Parts: sequence; C-alpha cells; structure tokens
Amino acid sequence: GVYGKDSCWSVTYVTQSICALIGSSVDIHGYYTFPDQQPTPQPAWYARLHLQVKELSHADDRVEVFSHRANVNTLRLKHLTESDSAEYLLRFKAPYMIQTDSSAGVSLSVTALKTLMRVSHTGLKVNVDSPARVEGDSVTLTCSSEANPPVLTYSWFKQRAAADTLLPTGQNYSISNISSQHSGLYYCTAHNQLGQHNSTTTLLDVLCRSLMVSSGERVEGDSVTLTCSSEANPPVLTYSWFKQRAAADTLLATGQNYSISSISSQHSGLYYCTAHNQLGQHNSTTTLLDVLCRCRELSVMLVMLLLWFSTRRGSAAVSRRSEETSTNVSLNEGLNRSLQLFLMGLMS
Repeated sequence: GVYGKDSCWSVTYVTQSICALIGSSVDIHGYYTFPDQQPTPQPAWYARLHLQVKELSHADDRVEVFSHRANVNTLRLKHLTESDSAEYLLRFKAPYMIQTDSSAGVSLSVTALKTLMRVSHTGLKVNVDSPARVEGDSVTLTCSSEANPPVLTYSWFKQRAAADTLLPTGQNYSISNISSQHSGLYYCTAHNQLGQHNSTTTLLDVLCRSLMVSSGERVEGDSVTLTCSSEANPPVLTYSWFKQRAAADTLLATGQNYSISSISSQHSGLYYCTAHNQLGQHNSTTTLLDVLCRCRELSVMLVMLLLWFSTRRGSAAVSRRSEETSTNVSLNEGLNRSLQLFLMGLMS
C-alpha cells in the first residue's frame, strides 16, 4: 500500500505492473482510505514519466475515471498507444494539500505483438521481401516473433482471392519439390496470452522451366511446323532447335517455331528445343517426327508382276497358235506398252 504523511491516508493497488497491447484498453484500480473531513477529498489520477508528473485530463476521450463501490477508484485508459507507457498514481485533492504524495504507483507497459517472417533455404536463413526459387527445389518459411508475453502457437496461411487457406501450424512451414502452383503470398499468425497478430505477407515466387514441343505424323510432301511452348518464369529470351543424331546433335535454327516444307523420309527423327532465360537454359523432351511415305514400292511390285504375267501369257499363246494374225501380236505389244507407261508414271 501507499500511505501519506498521516497514517489515516492510504492507497493500495491490485498490481504494481500491467502489460497491455497497443489499441487495447486497461483498468487500473486503486483502493483508498482517508479521514472524515469536509469537504470530501477528490480522487485524481496522475501519470509519471521521466520524473515528470502530469494530471490526467477528464477532457481526454481516452481517459475515464469512475467508482462503482466505496473506497475504490478506477482509471480506464482506452485505445492505448506506446506513449501511454508510464507510471500511474492515485492521489486525493483536499483544500489544503494533496495527500499520498508517494513514489509508488502502477507501471503500465504498452507494446505491440511483432512478428517477422524470414525465408530459409538449404539451411541459410535470410530476410527476403520476394524470395524466388526454381521448381523442384525445397523451401522453408520461418516465422519469428519478439512478442511479450512469448508466442504460444504459430499458424500459416496462403492468401487467396476467395478465402485464405490455413496451412500447417508451427514456427516453420516447409515445401519440398515446389512448383509454380506454390507461388503466392504467405503470412503467419502468432498467438499468445494477449491475443493474436498477423505478419505482413511475403511473396514466394517459383521460377519454372517447363517446355513442350508439338509434332506428330506427317506424309511426305507435306509441310510441318514444330512449335516450342514454355511457361518459364522469368520468360524465355531465345529458342534453339536441334535434331538428335548418333554422332552429334545438329543445330537447325533459332526461334519458337521451326518449319519444314515438302518433307521427306529424311526428315524423320527426334527433335527438341532449348529455351534460354535469365536463369540459364533448359532442354525440352525429344519428340518424334514420323514422315509416312506413299508406299510406291508396293505399287511397282504389283505392276511388274502384271507385266511378267502378261508376257508369259503372250509367249504361250504364240507357241500354241502360230496361226494368229499380226493384229493379235500388235494388241499384246500395246498392252505391254501401256503397263510400262503406267509404271513410269508411278515412279516419277
């Protein structure tokens, strides 16, 4: 308790120190006694900071003084700020003096629940505003706090347009084999005895290197265009085209598209593209260009078989019918000539 020069005056506080969050409210209770006298002494609350004592003003909307029962006076401070951190004292004003002029009071400390987000990668913890990782890597988000009282639990969230997604709890949140789907804004929430507080969001930017080549079957004589598409982040700067060969791959051309006009069976094979961006280069998987021929060999064999059969038939007819006229011989020669012309047409 706090006593004045006369032992009949006293002020007692429930606690000697209070810790509160910025923006909250706090009640400070003072229990008092004083001798019967007229007029009745009036209670007044004071704030002491750096040896300077200032009476609190009832005109301040954030200050409220009231008494709900006898010998108890309460100071309520609302919408606390860090500047409210001070020592608060209850005193009484009498016409002839201010009693309970003592050094004892209630110490109020106003603090914020601060959270900091850091990103750790391969065991190295760094403060990064926009951490960038390449797909396939692993990443760990770490939430650290300077809160007082200490943090009891941490929660992780990913920010989304509809509603934020709750992720696992704990001070660390790890993702293995990340992909572009993991890109986005993340934040943590720290909980302690006074409540909870969110960290600022941090961007996880996943850089991807995926490539895709479109191709398929083509018939000789057609035209074909191979297209290399990429979802790379950062964007692709240049594309290069190669054909796979046993000795060494052949550089064909640069550009997103590679076109071949009037293709033949020589163009059949495995093709791939290479994309170059700020991170380096990455090859696509190979794709097969299969050029289908028009099967002339089968047609040639069929015509040669028909020609051979026709010649055999003509020879047999001559041996059996020597009496046939020159008109029939001319007809057989005409048939052979027609077949030869058809054969030449197919082979041209």
